[in-house]
Amino acid sequence: MVIHFWGLWPSRIGFSFSSLVAVLLGLSLLLQFPTVFADNTPYPARLVFQGVTWTGTGGPLNARNEPEACAWVISVLSFPSFYQYVGFTYEAGYSRGGCIIMDLSSNNPNRNPTTLPNAWHRYTDCSKGGDVGGSFSDARPMCSCPAGQMYPPGGPVWGGPVCVPDTCPVDPLPDFPTPTTDACSASLEARLGLADPAVCPRIPVMEDKNGEPCLKKKLGDLGVPYAGPTSTIRTPAYQAHLKDVWDKWWEHGFVSDPTLYQACTARRTIVENEKNKHGISYDPIGTSHNEGKAFDISRATVDRVPDVSGMLRQAPACNLRWGGDYRDSPPDAVHFYTP
Repeated sequence: MVIHFWGLWPSRIGFSFSSLVAVLLGLSLLLQFPTVFADNTPYPARLVFQGVTWTGTGGPLNARNEPEACAWVISVLSFPSFYQYVGFTYEAGYSRGGCIIMDLSSNNPNRNPTTLPNAWHRYTDCSKGGDVGGSFSDARPMCSCPAGQMYPPGGPVWGGPVCVPDTCPVDPLPDFPTPTTDACSASLEARLGLADPAVCPRIPVMEDKNGEPCLKKKLGDLGVPYAGPTSTIRTPAYQAHLKDVWDKWWEHGFVSDPTLYQACTARRTIVENEKNKHGISYDPIGTSHNEGKAFDISRATVDRVPDVSGMLRQAPACNLRWGGDYRDSPPDAVHFYTP
């Protein structure tokens, strides 16, 4: 048996070590499962177009491949000679799909393709094909993948594997340790970084007249709307959680193989939702937040100030520095801290 590892090998020679690791991981996982290939073995098919289903006369119940099935769909169109088969798009895995065709008549001068969705069904006695209907049990193509595998992005192709590994190379985002963590950490997670004075320690930079109150006054003098900090003190547990989210977001960004990228969809969505929920735009490094010496404000407020550093230095100067002036690390435009 010849095994095709299509889509798993880098497209050029110069690939990174992380890409090589992902490739080898994908290959090793693929070899752990029996590999089934899409081929031209006849299988029962029910064709549907514009709400009409053909199950017998005129339709190939045993279409051997997608072009043959779509050719039948074209044959029932008005003026079929005007239409040309372009491709196929899978829906619901490998159990149904749509025909992509092109109208070659003068009605389509730009030759734009059209997709006839849900035009073709693999109706069998498998669980993913829909209603069984009739005696369609003489062939049983795979309509679902075994545990640990999934359909390739875009669906299987003739000659390629029907199922590929669904193991994401990026570990899941660690859960925030509630309810075992302290009350302040729990409140920070629930309030998206806003400290609850009832359970969190005092925040020196918020109490110092030359700290956050000084910035607030200067913004008011400039007529810049300011609704207060978006984040102040952070506990070690909350800071570690934000760092986990940021690091996982970067890890997912390095998953370039389309099969592994699809396998990571659920985990990547969790990370992206958590990143957006907390408004994490920069790597949450350092300890100034933990020590109550720093706070963040909204980017919309910062963007309305022409010269942030100059504003802080203008007499009477604030005892604050701006993260946008960082030189040893990436600038953090929403971050303010005491030196």
